[in-house]
Amino acid sequence: MTVCDAHFHLVQVKECCPEAALYRGCSCAHAPEEFARQRTLAATAGQRILCSFGLHPQAPRLEFAPFLEQCLAAGALDAVGECGFDCFTPELRALRTEQDAAFVFCAEAALRAGLPEEQMGLGHAFEMDPSVENTFLYELAQAQMAREIFPKAPLKYMPPTKFMTGNIFRGHIQDALFNMIGIWTHQGIQLLGMPTEAIHTPFMSDRYLSIENAKYIFNNMKSIGEEMEFVEGGICRNRVKEVLGNTIKLLEDITKEGLFTALEKGIFGDVKRPKNGGKGLEGVTMKGENYYNPFVELMKGKR
Repeated sequence: MTVCDAHFHLVQVKECCPEAALYRGCSCAHAPEEFARQRTLAATAGQRILCSFGLHPQAPRLEFAPFLEQCLAAGALDAVGECGFDCFTPELRALRTEQDAAFVFCAEAALRAGLPEEQMGLGHAFEMDPSVENTFLYELAQAQMAREIFPKAPLKYMPPTKFMTGNIFRGHIQDALFNMIGIWTHQGIQLLGMPTEAIHTPFMSDRYLSIENAKYIFNNMKSIGEEMEFVEGGICRNRVKEVLGNTIKLLEDITKEGLFTALEKGIFGDVKRPKNGGKGLEGVTMKGENYYNPFVELMKGKR
């Protein structure tokens, strides 16, 4: 089977373009009701559509974590994702710690279910603010961190968009810096940036320039990752310590509070979700006295 190197959302495609042809690819869902519709639509496409479910970084809803584990236990997923990091806006950057928690949960859930790391749909983006000093080093540190934490995963690395202003010359340089980090840290799947981002849909000539940019850098910097080391106590190592330290603290706070209490208090991105509120309640039923799910114990390796 041929699979494209990115994902799409089958439900959204069919809603906006009901007559759209179905091509080979991986479709992602991020809510139980969306996943149910996705499976129904994918069934009409035969083996051309792979189905995935993940905790989206723009809204890391950990209340869907049990549903993800149920899907994995039932063998209903071809991949785990979309999950990763989005930092396009100040609001999303404020979610970085929550994104870390969701990212780690998705990866660990996939491993517990026996899904090979090579099938994990993990991705993150290069979104440095060119006006901030040393942000290239912060991006380099975070990309290297993701690669070392998930050494076998085909990480999808996405190009800058938020800080592309329409200045094609500066934009081409930003994409070059993005490509440098991609080859330096061996990201795996490099989604190329366009110099005309924020202006119009790229022309073929724009795409040619982007491919030429990447090929030039990838060839000239092919082995830089093996030659360079990170200074102990330097900016890159300290950035990784900060990110991982904040993630550990968040998970410890959740353990202390309990998942649903943490959601109720708005620990995740200041979004409060009451225990007795939210959507999807009509699909929840009480467990019977004789209820038993053998997959949970099998998945956790207890049997």
